[in-house]
Amino acid sequence: MTQIRILFFFLITSSCLFGSFRKDSLQLAAYYQDALIHPGRSVGILSKAKKLSQSKEQTLAWKESCSYLEARFLVQTGQFEAAEKVAKSGLKLVGPKEKNCAKFYNLLGSIVALRQDYEQAIHYYKLSLELLELHGDKLQAAYIKNNIANTFFSLTDYKSAYKYANEAFTEAKELNDTVYRPSIEAILAVSEVKMKKLKSAKSHAFESIRLSQKYQQPLGLIIGNYSLGEYYLEIKEYQQAEQYYTVSLSIASQFRQSNYIMLANIGLLTVYNATENYKQALQAGETALSIAKVLHNQNTEYSIYKNLALSYSKIGQHERAFQLMKRAHEIYRKSTSSDNRKSINELLIKYETEKKEKALAKNELQLVQRNQLVAWLTLVLVVITFLIIVLIRRQKSKLKEKERERELAVYNALVEGEEYERKRLSHEIHDGIQSALVGIQLKLEQDTKGMNSFQPVLDQLRTVQEDARRMAHNLMPISMSENGWNGALELFCKETATPSCPILIFNNLNIELSKSSPGKVVFRILQELIQNAVKHAKATEINVTVLQEGNYLLFMVEDNGIGFDKNLTRTGQGIQSLEERLQSIHSALFIESSLEKGSIFRFTIPISEFL
Repeated sequence: MTQIRILFFFLITSSCLFGSFRKDSLQLAAYYQDALIHPGRSVGILSKAKKLSQSKEQTLAWKESCSYLEARFLVQTGQFEAAEKVAKSGLKLVGPKEKNCAKFYNLLGSIVALRQDYEQAIHYYKLSLELLELHGDKLQAAYIKNNIANTFFSLTDYKSAYKYANEAFTEAKELNDTVYRPSIEAILAVSEVKMKKLKSAKSHAFESIRLSQKYQQPLGLIIGNYSLGEYYLEIKEYQQAEQYYTVSLSIASQFRQSNYIMLANIGLLTVYNATENYKQALQAGETALSIAKVLHNQNTEYSIYKNLALSYSKIGQHERAFQLMKRAHEIYRKSTSSDNRKSINELLIKYETEKKEKALAKNELQLVQRNQLVAWLTLVLVVITFLIIVLIRRQKSKLKEKERERELAVYNALVEGEEYERKRLSHEIHDGIQSALVGIQLKLEQDTKGMNSFQPVLDQLRTVQEDARRMAHNLMPISMSENGWNGALELFCKETATPSCPILIFNNLNIELSKSSPGKVVFRILQELIQNAVKHAKATEINVTVLQEGNYLLFMVEDNGIGFDKNLTRTGQGIQSLEERLQSIHSALFIESSLEKGSIFRFTIPISEFL
């Protein structure tokens, strides 16, 4: 059976989060929840959340609540680095022994656990647990124990996982908790399946579903049905297992819970392999793999790769199966080699220490003199080597800098030449073709006798005039002196949008791109992608994203139009031209599209290209 990695982390949500700002904190939490459920509208919703967080008096208590809710949202959306940064900032706002530290330790534990740093995760969870027990909050302590159980699931230490899951369930039941008890009971059921306590596992799984329905807890329904899928998979009743995994998947999809969508698909992958339904196994496995990659969970990827390899092997795609199994082996080797290296290093250190002690006991004075000589020679050699390396690197650096300056000069000249040619063509169209079209239109309109017969010609002529005007406008050099790069992009989208096809922009860019040639190239590429979507895609909405992430900028144009066959389209001159431009600034165009399902064009560029 598949080796699973559970992701049932609970993020504390009790009243200790809010204090005197309970009403405003609840509203802020509601905004983040809406953004989670409705990702298509998340930009506007998150803008409201930011406005609310900044509108209140910036006391330590309010900053603390805002930090926690933001960090929790970032964890739920897979933005672990940003979440860790915000959580650590929030932790500094709270006294070291205050109860509210517990929620931040819990968040940090969940973050590092999802990164597979399980030792550090347990450390954070224990800090949280100690504070909660110190303040007598048994219910929140039960939630933390559940997270510790989850971490032991990831380590395949099912005995410890069962111990903490059982403690969490017992305490939640005694305290009559209705928020997380259904989910905790379902997780206990999963641990009991792993411990072969099948009778109690089945009982707890059905009870978790009953309580979830009673208290309207969708998370409990998701995990409860998943636990029954695990139970029936264990006893090899595959039809029943498929039924419960499918229900879990359906509810998880309804509430956009990626972690649980992944787990349900892993379960279905195992079921379909067992029932030799390899086509559906591949579908479930590929879906689970795509989510696991987003979550950076290599342990889960390992089990998915193994089962997918079996599926591909059974349908005769042995090369694909071999690649998947090879990848699984690489992940396994990576996860185990570090432990092996650690053991070997410890043995080597011990051996060298014993050897030096024996040599020192035999002739201490001679060894000291020898070591001194070696030390001096080594020092001289290191200094000489260092000087040589510095000189070589300086020379290489100078050569690279000169080459880069030369390439940059050539590149800037090409961009300026292109802008000049665009300006010339714009004037040619405006002063030549468009003027001629206006003259023809006036002559036709003056011929009143043939007016009716010329009407279709006049209509078509007006269309040609409008196309010529738009072409002339778009060919004009980009004017960014007043509004900058961001302002120019917003203005272009505003002018290009139509009532039937609005253009939405998400832009968190905080550097100015207009001063660099790559900035102009990127603008032209976005301009062409947006125009193509408006003109050809028959879309009712276009989303333009400019996202600054670390040392890279992400650019994306997405529409909900008719889509296309991306393999055929890549041979067209338009796409090839875009790809050539991107290659000149060390980037590449990625296309996702299929018929009737819209299109996504995206590319990333190092920030250094614009500096």
